[in-house]
Amino acid sequence: DDGPLAETVNEHLEKNGESIFGLALETDDIEMAKKELSASLDTNLDISNGKGVNNISKDERHWRNISIPKKFTRGIFTFLIEHTKGNLPKNENSDEACISRMDHVVINSNDPDGLVDLYRDKYGIRLALDQFVEQWGGRMLFFRTNHTTIEAIGIKKDGSPEDSLWGLAWTTKDIKKAHKRLLDAGVKITDVKDGRKPNTLVATIKSHCSNIPTLLIEHL
Repeated sequence: DDGPLAETVNEHLEKNGESIFGLALETDDIEMAKKELSASLDTNLDISNGKGVNNISKDERHWRNISIPKKFTRGIFTFLIEHTKGNLPKNENSDEACISRMDHVVINSNDPDGLVDLYRDKYGIRLALDQFVEQWGGRMLFFRTNHTTIEAIGIKKDGSPEDSLWGLAWTTKDIKKAHKRLLDAGVKITDVKDGRKPNTLVATIKSHCSNIPTLLIEHL
């Protein structure tokens, strides 16, 4: 479609192909977020109003958001959002073979120190893990907010600081049931195995994922 956001999406597609486009970070007080983030970034951020309509129920949702310029987000399309009226419809599906929530999103970074400065110190997201991994010569960073984790793979490289969204991990209540359901639907998926994190089971989806590295995970 036409418009500034459409242009941004098209530029992303031309550069990266099908992949994760951006992050939306929720805040309970967007006025305070604007004040604090404008000060820490030394810029003047603007708040916009938005509205969405449910095509089925015709219920309206309203929100306020701040689009953060890419020169501050290190290349990742990012905006803050405060929901002011209405809610997204909840998924009432209780089938244990289905996805229950998003577990984490993965970022690649060539400047892990700068990433910590942005996500922990400026955005205010808790840094739950900062660990050097010798086998690939970089840092693993976990930023945790509510039940979702932003996992960053930081390998220091020369050049301008740049981050990119890479992969997604989805939680399921019963990974073996989810594995069978996906295989029956013609989706290619690896065998279930123990995850890198203790007390987890994982499987990697190998098709139907729009070139996005995609993991299923069950927390035991």
